Amino acid sequence: MIFSQFMLILIPCLLQVEELICGQGDVDIAVLRRHTEYDDNIDPHSAYIKNFWRVLEEMSLQERKRFLKFVSSRSRLPASPQDWVMPFKIILPQMRMREKPDEAFPYAQTCFFTLSLPEYSTYEIMKSALLKASECVEMDADEAVNDNVYWSDNR
Repeated sequence: MIFSQFMLILIPCLLQVEELICGQGDVDIAVLRRHTEYDDNIDPHSAYIKNFWRVLEEMSLQERKRFLKFVSSRSRLPASPQDWVMPFKIILPQMRMREKPDEAFPYAQTCFFTLSLPEYSTYEIMKSALLKASECVEMDADEAVNDNVYWSDNR
């Protein structure tokens, strides 16, 4: 009886400690959006950036965590505004990715919390590219990624 009462008090405290140390369990897209910057040549109100945020909003929690892991090597957002060491930044992709955007993957630099996002022509292509890229979280694959920027198979 005493043990169960103790656990009822202890568990919520442990969950609060976990959130303080590890960050929020939920990946709140509104919070990520508030902490996002864009390259000078990217219009935050453009159709493809709107598609980007729509894709993220419609992702499941697991997909959002995989995306966050892809762009930051973390599966959680910082616990509070003071814990944001740097903003998330969307940057222009490499020239060859701009020439054929619908055939390119997005490219992340986890150390800088940046995403090179091709200007995909449709929401569906954007969604497919982000989901597929989020499955790739290999940290030491720089050469492999640079060599395989384009998709070899049909989505």
